Amino acid sequence: MRAGLNPGRLQGAGTPFEWSEAIGFGRQPFACYPAGKGGLVAGPSGVVLGIFGWVDPDLLEVSNVQTEGFALGFVLPVFNLSNFQRVFAQWGPLSGPELVLRQGLGCVVGVAGDFMTRFPLGGQAGNRVWADPATGLPYDADLGGYVPTTWTLMQTACGCGARLRISSFVQPLN
Repeated sequence: MRAGLNPGRLQGAGTPFEWSEAIGFGRQPFACYPAGKGGLVAGPSGVVLGIFGWVDPDLLEVSNVQTEGFALGFVLPVFNLSNFQRVFAQWGPLSGPELVLRQGLGCVVGVAGDFMTRFPLGGQAGNRVWADPATGLPYDADLGGYVPTTWTLMQTACGCGARLRISSFVQPLN
């Protein structure tokens, strides 16, 4: 994006997209799920942005609910003020609105990189990041049947909805 189109603003730290939650860290390299000819799209219920999602390798649909055989990744935010119609807000488990990409719209799923996300119970730096198979929400511990990810928590914070940085470039301490 040219500076003239976005004067005085930082461009997407942690992701290549303009996302206010990510501002504050340098843009890191990242890798996305190879989508093929048609590209990935949000599944029948849409897909919540900024948390984990699973990719159907046949239909190329993304969902925040785990299905066996689907690939896990981090659903990247793909909106800004010029295309805000792509998302809608709904009240989520983090006691606040979460942005949902509408069904059938193209989305990007990161398989490696540094990203910012909200942790429902906070977290401890150095812990492996786990994904809730029912919602895609990240946790810093396996609370029973959660899915291990390739990401490590890079910050420590307490409290519900703490916004923390995760990285797939660092090995967990535990």
